[in-house]
Amino acid sequence: SAGKASERRLASSISVATTARSLARSHSAGSRIPTRRRDRAEASLSSLVSARYPESLGNAGSLSVADAVDAFEVLTVAGSGRLGVSDGPAERAAFAMPSSVLQLPDGSLLVCDTANNRLCRLMRHPGGDGSGGGGASGVVVSTVCAKVSWLSPSGLALLADGSGVLVSDSGHHKLRRIELATWAVTSWAGAGKKGHRDGVALGNDGAQFDSPGGLCVCPDGTVLVADTGNHCLRAISTSAHGGRSVRTVAGCPCVRGHRDGAAYVARFDV
Repeated sequence: SAGKASERRLASSISVATTARSLARSHSAGSRIPTRRRDRAEASLSSLVSARYPESLGNAGSLSVADAVDAFEVLTVAGSGRLGVSDGPAERAAFAMPSSVLQLPDGSLLVCDTANNRLCRLMRHPGGDGSGGGGASGVVVSTVCAKVSWLSPSGLALLADGSGVLVSDSGHHKLRRIELATWAVTSWAGAGKKGHRDGVALGNDGAQFDSPGGLCVCPDGTVLVADTGNHCLRAISTSAHGGRSVRTVAGCPCVRGHRDGAAYVARFDV
């Protein structure tokens, strides 16, 4: 079988380019990638392997993401491997299509348990060694913001000041904010109606998304959104007075495809 590692880059001049090569690998026992191709794979994945498991979760320094390079290692942090929904010791917890993972300022992890329509938090039990309910790893999984109605949450990003987390509430076609000091949840962008519309972030006549997914907070505070169902990238900016507005920065709304070039001619697919 063959795997692919691909990445597209939005340049400072707002153009789109494919930057990572396709990487094929036989998965038969003992197979290896030729050295030159392995070097390219390592280069394309370097930004992934720089992420490490936080020390609070144990296994500090282990590689957290792996693909087609022999030197990489995959470790199970949480989940029994069975489809389901349950909290508790990480080894026995159950998920359904978990997607985005975000490290919080306190070292714990926040996870979108997408098909279970919930958010989970992974953190070391105060016992530290598994005594008192933490399992062998000492890590516990717990549902957070349980009173909030989520629908296929699928994207997470920490705000620049570290005070809150943005969540793509994909099924509700909006972005929500979690205030980390209180875990209170508020709407942050999107009218909650499926569609495509730029403009003010909130309100009945506010911006519209279609199944927003991945999020990225830029150094200047601008939030980029992979507006999956609209096949485009959106940007959310905050004014000096605190008002937020949404604009499309790359891709043609509702037109799917693959094309590099200037942002307005670029095409994306789901």
